[in-house]
Amino acid sequence: MTEVLAPGGRFTTFAYLHAAWTPPVRHFTAELACRFDRLERSRTVWANLPPAFVHRATKRP
Repeated sequence: MTEVLAPGGRFTTFAYLHAAWTPPVRHFTAELACRFDRLERSRTVWANLPPAFVHRATKRP
């Protein structure tokens, strides 16, 4: 995704809160942080079942 995303582009994905501590999710989050210039995590959406949050990863323009 980082190779095809335009400069300044944003990759957005969500994750479930109950799995956030698992090794695969922690590895994925670390990869996002390494491959993008900026990584943000939304607040937890408690109204979602199961509760979830959003990752927004942005490439430098």
